[in-house]
Amino acid sequence: MTAEAMEIEEKKTRMGLKTRYLRLLNSIASKPVKVAVTKEEFSSGSSTKVTPIPPIMEKGQEEVEISPLREPYSYVRLRCEQHTQRIHIRID
Repeated sequence: MTAEAMEIEEKKTRMGLKTRYLRLLNSIASKPVKVAVTKEEFSSGSSTKVTPIPPIMEKGQEEVEISPLREPYSYVRLRCEQHTQRIHIRID
């Protein structure tokens, strides 16, 4: 193996701090879960009930606005942190 080929192999095996951090975040994040619905549940309409958006429970945060994206399934919620004045956008 030439020195250039060895250097390329070393770069492939060596991970940078950013790559390791992103992999850690990816492993911590919750994975989506598939949910199976039987024909009976679907035809009876019990699986089509929409879950209401829960109220904000964190202290020091208030809801600024909530707007429908695809009513009644998804909404955009704007929250404001009172002590830092940061605005958070969340899709529920």
